[in-house]
This record gives sequence, C-alpha cells and structure tokens, in this order.
Amino acid sequence: MINTKERFAILGVSFGGLVAVEIRKKLKPALTILISSAETKNELRSIYRLIGKSKIIKLLPRQLFDPPRKIAHWLFGTSHTKLLSQILDDTDLQFAKWAVNALLNWQNTTQLAHPTLKISGTKDKLIPPQKDSKQIRIDQGAHFMIVDRAAEISKIINEEIRKIDQQSILS
Repeated sequence: MINTKERFAILGVSFGGLVAVEIRKKLKPALTILISSAETKNELRSIYRLIGKSKIIKLLPRQLFDPPRKIAHWLFGTSHTKLLSQILDDTDLQFAKWAVNALLNWQNTTQLAHPTLKISGTKDKLIPPQKDSKQIRIDQGAHFMIVDRAAEISKIINEEIRKIDQQSILS
C-alpha cells in the first residue's frame, strides 16, 4: 500500500510507463518517471494504433509473442543479450500478448499537470523519442537502456528528485 500522505514518485519502464501514467491519475505522485515509454497514445508510433484498431492481435497465437532472439536483441538494442534472452524466456506468452494488445489500444490522451520526467533513447526502435517533447534524450540509447545505461539514467533520476525535494523545502 502506498502512503499517499507522504511524497512519493512512480517509475515505469516501457509498458510499465503506460501503467505508471494510469496510476498517477489516481494517486497524484510528486513525480512520475517514464523511461523508454510514452505519456499519451499520440507518442506511440501510428502503426501501433493502426494495428490496434485492426484487432488482429486477438487472432494471433500467443507463440508469436516469443520473438526470435536475434530479432529481439536488435529491436531492444542491447549488448546484454543474455539477460534480455532470460527475461524473454521467463515472460508468460499470454501476458505478452495481453500487454501488446493493451499498448496497441491504449487510449490516454491526457498529459497531467503533475511533474513528469521522460527519458528516451535516441536509438529506441520500439518507442522512439518525440521530436517536440520535453524529454531527456540519451544519445545512442535503445529500448533496453535501463540496463545498458543504468548509471547514467540513475544520475538523471537522482538529480530530478533532488530538484523536487529542494522545491518542496522552499515552498
């Protein structure tokens, strides 16, 4: 249980970022952190929305949601191929199918007033950064940069939390 009487932050990575956006609508965190993710459906590739509208995902067998590892390594853009393979091996395919369908049909268009830190990689093939968005771009970062560039991302998050803490002390 989250004690919403105290200041807290929510962090979501990739699909978890979409979940974090939905949670923040209800809980009002001091900061929402989105990494390799999107704040609204309009930040996702238009082809995703088109595929979602087609309802084709529901017709596909769940085995198709276990990509060949070489393709997954390329899509996620990671040098930690063994770790990514382990994560994919441990992923329930029914959940993967559900999550892809949920992402393709996500309807959020609201950017809330709550502070949001968005960190995107310039080489993210799955959820590329927005050209006009106020987000921190990690040069050469890919979708799996939460692992590949962990120290850099951690430093950015810690700096943003310090700023918010200082603002609350001053107000």
